[in-house]
This record gives sequence, C-alpha cells and structure tokens, in this order.
Amino acid sequence: MYLKRLEIQGYKSFANRAEFTFDGGITAIVGPNGSGKSNIADAVRWALGEQSYSALRAKRTEDLIFSGSAQRARMGLAEVSLIFDNSAHWLPLDYSEVTITRRAYRSGENEYYLNGNRVRLRDIGELLTRVGLGRNASVVIGQGQVDAALSLRPEERRSLFEEAAGVRIYIDKRDESLARLEETAHNLERLNDILSEIAPRVDSLRRQAERTEEYNAVRQQLEAALLQWYGYQWQRQLDQVAQIEEKQSRQAALLQEAREALQRLLAEREALRTRQQELRDEIRRRRQEGENLRSRYEDQRRRLAVVQERAQAVARQQEQVQADLAAIEVRRAGILAAIEQETRELAALEAAIATQQAAASSAQAELTAAEAALRLQRDQLERARAAAFEVAAAHAAARNRLAGLRKRQADLEQEVQEQRRELAEVEGRAQTAQRELQAAEAQHQQALASLGQVEASLHQAEDLLAACSARLDQLRAERDTARAAHQSLKTQFEVIQRARSQGSHLYEGAQAVISEHMPGVVGTVASLFQVPLELETAIEIALGGHLQDIVVRTWNDALACIDLLKRRERGRATFLPLDYVKPARPVEAPKLPGVRGVAAQLVQTQPEYSGVCQLLLGSIAIVDDLPAARRALAAEPRLSRAVTIDGDVVEARGVVRGGSRPRSRGYLAQEREWRELPGRLTSAQEALSQAEARLREEEERQQAIRQHLRDLSHEVQAARSTLAQEEQRALALRQRYDRLAQEATWRRSLAEQAARTLQELAVDLAQAEGELESLEQSSAQATAHVEALRAAAEGDGLEALRRQAAECETALAVSLRSKQAQEQFVAAQREALAHADAETQGRQEAYARLCHEAEALAKEIDAAQSALDELQRARQEIASPLAAAEASLQASEQRQEAIEAEEARLRQDFQGLQNEANRLGFERQRSLEALDELRRQIEAELGPVEVAGMATPRQLRLSLGATVTPLPQVTRVPEGLSHEIRELRARLRRLGPVNPNAPAEYEEVRQRHQFLMQQVEDLSRAADATREVIAELNRVIRERFGQAFARIAREFSECFSTLFNGGSAKLLLTEPDNPSESGIEIIARPPGKRAQSLALLSGGERALTAASLLFALLKVNPLPFCVLDEVDAMLDEANVHRFRAFLESLARHTQFVVITHNRSTVEAASTVYGISMAREGVSQVLSLRLPEKEEEQAAATSVA
Repeated sequence: MYLKRLEIQGYKSFANRAEFTFDGGITAIVGPNGSGKSNIADAVRWALGEQSYSALRAKRTEDLIFSGSAQRARMGLAEVSLIFDNSAHWLPLDYSEVTITRRAYRSGENEYYLNGNRVRLRDIGELLTRVGLGRNASVVIGQGQVDAALSLRPEERRSLFEEAAGVRIYIDKRDESLARLEETAHNLERLNDILSEIAPRVDSLRRQAERTEEYNAVRQQLEAALLQWYGYQWQRQLDQVAQIEEKQSRQAALLQEAREALQRLLAEREALRTRQQELRDEIRRRRQEGENLRSRYEDQRRRLAVVQERAQAVARQQEQVQADLAAIEVRRAGILAAIEQETRELAALEAAIATQQAAASSAQAELTAAEAALRLQRDQLERARAAAFEVAAAHAAARNRLAGLRKRQADLEQEVQEQRRELAEVEGRAQTAQRELQAAEAQHQQALASLGQVEASLHQAEDLLAACSARLDQLRAERDTARAAHQSLKTQFEVIQRARSQGSHLYEGAQAVISEHMPGVVGTVASLFQVPLELETAIEIALGGHLQDIVVRTWNDALACIDLLKRRERGRATFLPLDYVKPARPVEAPKLPGVRGVAAQLVQTQPEYSGVCQLLLGSIAIVDDLPAARRALAAEPRLSRAVTIDGDVVEARGVVRGGSRPRSRGYLAQEREWRELPGRLTSAQEALSQAEARLREEEERQQAIRQHLRDLSHEVQAARSTLAQEEQRALALRQRYDRLAQEATWRRSLAEQAARTLQELAVDLAQAEGELESLEQSSAQATAHVEALRAAAEGDGLEALRRQAAECETALAVSLRSKQAQEQFVAAQREALAHADAETQGRQEAYARLCHEAEALAKEIDAAQSALDELQRARQEIASPLAAAEASLQASEQRQEAIEAEEARLRQDFQGLQNEANRLGFERQRSLEALDELRRQIEAELGPVEVAGMATPRQLRLSLGATVTPLPQVTRVPEGLSHEIRELRARLRRLGPVNPNAPAEYEEVRQRHQFLMQQVEDLSRAADATREVIAELNRVIRERFGQAFARIAREFSECFSTLFNGGSAKLLLTEPDNPSESGIEIIARPPGKRAQSLALLSGGERALTAASLLFALLKVNPLPFCVLDEVDAMLDEANVHRFRAFLESLARHTQFVVITHNRSTVEAASTVYGISMAREGVSQVLSLRLPEKEEEQAAATSVA
C-alpha cells in the first residue's frame, strides 16, 4: 500500500517528462535552491485536488504551466499523474494499480482522470476521503505548514485532530444533514405560506366557475348561430372569388398564348441577330481573305510582269546578238573578199616579179663585167636600196593599217552616235513612265487608304448597330416593365376607387352607409388618420373595432344613417358625431425609456377631427415592448392601456394580449396605400413616358445607323472598284517602266562599250599616223640617197646598162616589197578574220546562254501565270459567297425590321391582355382581402375556423387540431337568425365579463391545495428522521474523537519527550464539557524550562514541537504516504538524528517522500533523486538507489 510513481510533464519548471519511482520506505529529494524541488510537493498536492492557488504558490492556472524561457518555448498544458499500488485493495477499486491524473490548459480548464477515464473533482475527493487522504489530510507538509499548526487558534487546530480521528466523514454527513434539515424547515414555511394564500381562493374560484359555465352555454348558442350566418357570408364571398378566378384562368390562357407568340417572335429575332452577326463575321472574314488574295494577286502579277520584262529583254539581247553576228558575218565576208583580191594581186605580182627577175638577171649579166670596177659603189648603192626597200615596205604596211583603223573608227563613231541617240530616247520614255508610275502609285495608296477608312467605318457602324439592337432590347424591356407597372397601378387605382365608392372593404353596416353617400358622412376613422409606417400595427391594434367607425357631422346625421340600416336591414355600424363627441382630458405619456408617446399625439389628422382622435387614442400609450408597457401604465394611472410596436396590448386592469398576427395588410396600410397611390401612378406615368422617349430616340438612332451602314456599303463598293482600276493602271505603268529601265541599261552598256573601243582605236590611230609620217620621211631620204649613189656610180655606156639593170632591180625590189606588203596585209586580214571568227563564237555562246535563260524565264512565266490564274480563281470563288452573304445579311435585316414591327404589335396586344389580367388580379385581391377581413371578423368572434372545399387555403388559418371550428357551407340564411344573434349577444353583455379559465383554475387550485397538505405531512416526517440521524452522528463523532484525542495526546507527550530528550507536553480541550465543539490547546515545557506559551518558544523548539505533533498524528492515524518539504530545515544536527530515527520508525507504516538539505535525513532514504536547473530553465532529474538501504528495507519487509 504505497505510492509507486509520480509522473510530471509541463508543470511549472518540469517542461520535460519526469518520472519518480518510489519504494515503500523513505525517498529523499535533494538539490540546490531554485532547482524546482518544492514544485514536486506542489505537483502531488495539485494532483490530489488542491484548489487553493496560494497553497500551490500561484495566482492562476497559467502559472502552473511551464512558461518557457529564452531557449525553450512555453507549453500549452500541465499534467501530473499519481500511480498507487492497490494490490491490497486499500483503495475501494477493483484494480491492482490506480492512476490519478490532473491536467490543466492555459485557458484555465482542468481535467481529472481515474485510470484514464475522465471523472469529476468530487469523485476524486470522495475516493481519497474514504482512505484518509481527504482535503484536510496532511499528505503534503511544508516547513511553513508545520509551524502554522502551532500558530492556529484552538478552534482551527481541531480540524487536524478530526482528520486523524477519522471523523471527518461523519462531520461532513452531519453538516449535510443539518443543511437538509434547514432546507426542510424552509420548505415547510413556504408551504404554510402558500396554503394560507390558496385557501381563500378556493371558494371564490368555485363561484366564478359556475358563472363561467352559464356564459359558455350562451356563448355556444351564439357561436352556432354565428356559424350559420358567417357560413352564408363566407360562401357568397367565396363564390365571387371563384367567378373572378375563372375569368383569370381564361385570361391567363390568352396571356400565355400571347406570351408564347411573343417569345417565338423574340426567339426568331434573336436567331436573326445571331445569324446577322455570323454573316457579318463571315463577310468580314471573306473580305479579309479577298484582300489577302488581292494583295497576293497583285504581288504575283508584279512578279510576272518583271519576269516577262526580263524575257523581253533577253529576246532583245538575242536579236542584238543575232544582229552582231550578221554584222560580223558581213565584216568577215569583206575580209575574205579582200584576202581573195589580195591573193589574186599577189599571184599577178609574183608573175611580174618572175619576169622582172629574168630581165634583171639579163641586165645583170651584161653589167657583170662593167660592175667589177664599180663594185664598191654598187655595194653601197645596194645597201642604200635595201634600206630604201625596207622603208618602202614599212610605209606600205603602215598605210594599209592606217586605212583599216580609219575605217574601223568611222564605223565605231557612227555606232556610238546611234547608241547614244537611242539611249537618250529610251531614258526620256523611262522618265515619263516613272512619273506616271509614281502618280499612279500615289493614287493607288490613296484609294487603298480610302477603302480602309470606309471599311473601318463600316465595321464601326456594324458594331454600333449591334450595340444599338442590344440597347433597344433593354429599353423595350424597361418600357414594358414601366408600362406594366403603370397599368398595374392604374388598374389597382380603378379597382380600389370602385371598391371604396361601393364600400366593399367595410363591414356590412359601414358598407351600406358609405355606398349610399349619405349627407353629413365624413368617412371612416381609418381614412381620417395619417399614421407613420412603423406605428401602423400599433395604432391599428389600439383602434381595434373603431377603425370602421363612421365619422358624421351631426347627431341627426347619425340618426339618419341608423334609420337607413334598420329600414334596409343592412347590419349595424358605429357613428361618431362631431357635434356630440366628448373627448377626455389629454393624458401625457411618461418620459420613460421605450415609451413613444400617447397614440393621439403620434398620428396626424385635420383639426376638426382632433376630438375623435383624442376620444379614441387619447388614453393609449405606444411603447417599444411589453416591459416598457408595464412601466408606462405604472407611471401614469390615467392610461387605459399600452400597445407595443409589434401589436401586443397591456391593459391597465392587468389583461395582456399578444402573439403573432396574419401577414395581410391592415386597414391603415390600405388607407396609406390609397393616399400614396395617385403619386405613385403619376411617377409611373412619368417613368413610362421617359422609357418610351428613350426607346423612340434609340429606334431613330438605329434607323440612322442602318442608313449610314447602307451608304457605307455603297462607298465600299465604289472604293473597291476605284482601287481595282488604280491597281491595273499602276501595274501596266510599272511593267512599262521596268521594260524601259532595262532597255536603257542595256543601251547604256552598249554605248559605254563602243565608247571604250573607240577610245582604244583613237590611240591606235594616232600611233599609226605617227609611224606613217615617220616612214614617209625615211622613204624620201632613202630614195634620194639611192638616186645620189646611182648617179655617182653610173657611166655613159655602163650607165645605160646600169640604168636598165637598176630599173629592173628597182622594179623587182618594188615588186618584192609590194609582195611582202601584200602578204602582210593578207596576214593582217587573216588575223582580222580569226578575230571575227572568235567574236562570232563568243556571240554564238552568248546567244546560247540567252536561249537557255529565255527557256528558264518562259517556264517561270508559265508558273507565275498558273499561280496568277489560281489566285484569280480563288478571288472569284470568294466573291460569290461574299455576295451571297451580303445578300443574306440584307434579307435578314429586312426580316428583322418586319419582326420588330410585328413585335411592337404583339407587345401592344400583350400589354392589353396583361392590363386585363392585372385588373382581374386586383379584383381578386380585393375579394380576397374582403374574404380575409371576413375571416378576421369570424375568428374574432368564433376563433380559428376550418372551411371545407376552400379554393384559397392560404388566406385562412389552417386547422390546428380539435380546437378548430368547422365552418358550414350555407347557401341560404334561416329567417330570424339575425334577431336570435342580437338576443344572445344581449344575454352575454348582461352576464358581463367572466373568467373563462375559472373552472380549470378552480380544479387546479383544489388539487394543488390537497397536494400541498400532503407535502407538509411528508416534510414533517422527513425533518424528524433527519434530526434522529444528526443525533446519532453527534454521538459517533463524540465517541471516536474522544478516543482518538486521548491516543494523540499520549503519543504527543511521548514524542515530545523523545525529541527534546526530556521535558513534557500535553494537549487540552478548551471546553471539556463539550468535546464535539471544543478547541485544542497545546502546553509545552522544554527541558530546563517551565511551561510557557507556544509563541515564546524558539524556532528550533517550535519545529520540534510541531514535529512531535505531526508524528503523534501519524502514529494514531498512519497515512499511506506523506510528502515532507524541508520540515527539518530548522533542526540542528543532534535534533536531526532524533528526527531521522522517528522518521525511520514511522516508515514501517507510512511511505515518506522527503525534500531536504540535511545529509542525515538523506542517509535514511533508500532512493535519492537529485534536482538541478538546466540553462533553459527546465528542472532535470537524477536518481540514485542505495543498495544497503534496499537490503535493509527488504529485511524489514520480510520481518514485518
């Protein structure tokens, strides 16, 4: 039987889970100050149910939970568990181990658990009290508590001895019995007071019950007659409603047909708009595609024109090459003819040279002899002739070359002049074409920009048309809504005006007077008062049945109206003659919270009707709620009643009426609506006029947009036609300009080439002329030198031979030189022929290249033409659907205009049907309101009713059970029924007001009187039994306390002598004659001192005295376990040894957990726990078990 373990987590400084395991003997807990040792004792005390924060060294629950530190976050809960060994079943539970757990949260909430099951604190307290661990048991004892036991007054000290004597449970039971006895006496007193009040009421209620039964009998007869009367009235009104509903059904069918036709038309219009938008999107898309194809077509056409121009240029180059080939061929023919002529001349020259050679040989032979002497001269002459011959040959060659160059120069000059003339002509035409092309392109760009602007305007106009159509739908809906609202108000005004003129909203009597338009009749009370909206319910309840009272001018007017009702048997009515009404003196409402004021002061009426207002409402207060009503009536006795804003009524005589009301409109609300209806009708008319004006304005805007759209369509067509013309013109001009530009380039290249050749030829010609001139001079000099030498060398005879031989040789030399010159000329001509052949070959190769390029260009032209044809076909394919879409759009817009006209007609027809339906609806509403008013009148007299076969059940209160009265269906009123009803009502008035609850109250009070008498007898018997129990408990407490006190006094004296090693002490009762209530006095005499007061003892002496008392209490009533928190702190070493000895002797029966700093006390423990404080402010636990103590404890346990 001991505490096995203590588990702590989150409690004060024990943030981490700490577990203490205890043996059956002594466990010591040591550690430095501030390490958290005393928190362990607080944890045990807290887990046992301690509720005092001061005892736990805290101010609130949050102080018991680890609050955190700089290194450690705070915790959200604290939990302490005590685990007890219950193998011996010292706790009255069928468990070998019992765990008591207490848990606290930062919210202040505490939870208690017993073996894991949540229980109440009271359950824990009762369980511990049974084993001596109650709330006053000294389970946890601190140093201050030990000393406090000596400081207590004798009466306060008694509780320690009662706990040790085990009588606390009897004392608690005695206190509970005393409380029950006091409560019983109080109940008896209350019952007697109630009986004294009830007894006089029994006879009074009996007399009231008899009178009520007579009243109920007459009331039942009246209700039977009223059922017949109101059954007839109800059925007549119901038939009228049925007729109106039948008309409504027919009108609803017509309205539905018109609505369906309108919806079909609107659906078709919406489909047309959707189709128009699709067509516009398609047109826009196809126009964009057409524009893209047109752009591609123009690009392709320009590329085709460029390729064609290149092909034409190639063709012209081919023609030029052919012309050059022809010219070269002519030149070649001339060269061949010259070569042939020169060849013939060379042949003739060779023949002449042969003859001349023969003549020269003959002459030479003749001169051979003659020349021997003159050989030297001849050699010199020969050399001169040779030189002259070379000069003559060179001169002939130079002359021939110069002639050829001059001829070539003349040809080239003529060609350059021709090329320059043609180039100037082509460049002029090209400049003209360029200017025309620039002008055409500018006009094309202008036409393209104009088309873009027109198309953008067209798209914008289409968007405006779509937005305008949507706006028109919205405005038509607003117009229809405004028209419906106006027609509804108009119909409502007409129906209400007709009903008011006939008085159909009034009771029969008032209706008859109003419909006859009697002279002097002002109107009903409800029509004369203007009431704020929030006070309508309160004022209507305050007026009650006076709402339909008729105000007349004079007394005679009232008599005339009453005579009319009697003559025509049209019921009854209440009249208020203005010249006869005598209002009471004005009453001022008390200035209290929730009191609005007197009703007469809260409504508005004309001054001449103020007397009526004061009469009906002058003594009625309007308040916010029922408590304010009570305060108002209590503060002002002249008030007859008070009415709340919600319609609850409190009368000055104490009657209270209240509850829920039907949601139908009251008389005052109807009157207010009638007054407001003309203004609302005017506002509705203005709203309708504004809506129609906005609609007309938007329709005109739509027509303008449509006309603008048509104009823009025509402008787009015209702009596209202009753009196409400008594109064709610009394309033709570009092709012409490109062709002329290429021709000018080609002509320029030819002219430049001819000019370069001419320049080279001029250089060659100048060089040839210089060479020819030089050769002519050299030839003249050589001829003169030869003549001089020949004249010197010739003789007379020899001279003739020589002359002859010389002539022959000269002729031969000339012929040879001529032959050589001609051979050179022929070689030159052959070289020119070879050059012409080479030029012909180059021209032929160029021609071949041009032919190949022409073929490639022809293929490119064919491909471009095919692509152009394909684009043209695509444009044609787009043009047809585009035209179809534009035609479809135009047809759709025409159909839309027709639908809108048809829609306007249908809406007008629909509005007429709607107006008629509204009129029937208002007629039905008025009939239902009349029916509802009849129902209120019926229920006011008969209570809730149930109508069989009711066509409009929502207008009546539904059946609520057996209390609902069925209303019969009566088609004909029995004769004399109205007279019978008047007689029965007169009998009821003679009986006066009765208490309808008197029979039930009488029976209830009678039974209650009998019940209370029985209760008085039962409580008297219970009080006697309680007194006997208290007497028995006092006897038990007195006996057990006396026995325990004697033992404690004896043990205290022995412990005192032992701990002090001498001296004496005793315990005395302050009231020996009354031990049950007596206090306890302690008398102590330490060794060597006389007996003295406890206040005069030293600290050590007080500690030993308190320890003696503690040990005496533990010996008499051993606790299962006890926690001592530094109890030995005030003892010196010698006294500590004696304290330890006592502790060890008591440890055989009580388990001790000692928190101490004394080494001697620690030596007595079998288990030691060390407590230290970590840096993060968390207590840490270190355990140490002593083997020797374990062996001693085991031996002691075996001996025991």
